[in-house]
Amino acid sequence: MSMLGLVVATNIFQMYLFWELVGVCSYMLIGFYYPKHAAVHASKKAFIVTRFADLFFLIGILFYSFYVGTFNYDLNAQPELNSALAGAAWVMPTALFLMFIGGAGKSAMFPLHIWLPDAMEGPTPVSALIHAATMVVAGVYQVASLFPIWVQYAPEALHYVAYIAAFTAFYAAAVACCQRDIKRGLAFSTISQIAYMLVALGVCFAVDNHHGGLGYMAGIFHLFTHAMFKALLFLCSGAIIVIIGSNFKDYMGGLHKYMPITNVCFLIGCSRSQVFRLSQVSSQRTRLSQLASSSLRSWAGS
Repeated sequence: MSMLGLVVATNIFQMYLFWELVGVCSYMLIGFYYPKHAAVHASKKAFIVTRFADLFFLIGILFYSFYVGTFNYDLNAQPELNSALAGAAWVMPTALFLMFIGGAGKSAMFPLHIWLPDAMEGPTPVSALIHAATMVVAGVYQVASLFPIWVQYAPEALHYVAYIAAFTAFYAAAVACCQRDIKRGLAFSTISQIAYMLVALGVCFAVDNHHGGLGYMAGIFHLFTHAMFKALLFLCSGAIIVIIGSNFKDYMGGLHKYMPITNVCFLIGCSRSQVFRLSQVSSQRTRLSQLASSSLRSWAGS
């Protein structure tokens, strides 16, 4: 219900209220196995890191509402806003970037990524639903919801979002290759893919797909496809952990003989299945096209 309320919120303040409720739900779900000290510490770590980031989100909302005079996403209904902000051009970029810090904490962007791998101490279905498909992409949804405001009032600050996300994508993908724990490896893979979505949003300079907004469509498209295959991978890893009794990949060789259905499902998740694989390739090509056009535009401008 909290995630549903976050999505259907009609203004930024409503989003923030449900945003905090999502964080509380995540805290309780990560600490579900409370007799385990690791689960308790992981839930505390996730709660503290995300609350720290949410403080910046709240400050950004206060900046935004004080100078703009509304919590709404749509500022086109206020034509006098351009003249009102003429003497304070720093307000909108500052407010939007502060709100992005809140989204970076929720979506585990560097250096606020430290809570997500430890959150794998929770039940595997929680990891599949909350920490792969829905909650951790709330930061992407926040930037996408405010994207017209980013493009109109803070296009330069949007580039910093792309820089942070690009570094996070490379860093998390490299770390994922070195993990022995199968769920932690999938967690770092999730961080990398979420960063990839934010890169697509960060390189846009318009909302219209035909005039520089191709990355916006690609980022949201990738958000949808990623939720499908990553949830499937987490659920398959949970089935393997139940059988093996361990999270470590060292003990997981040759399981296709004993778990053929899980093997097929894992292969489908790895290849994104036929439909999602094609959509994944399409979204990646679209993001690369947007990145190339954005680079050419910056080079021409300089």
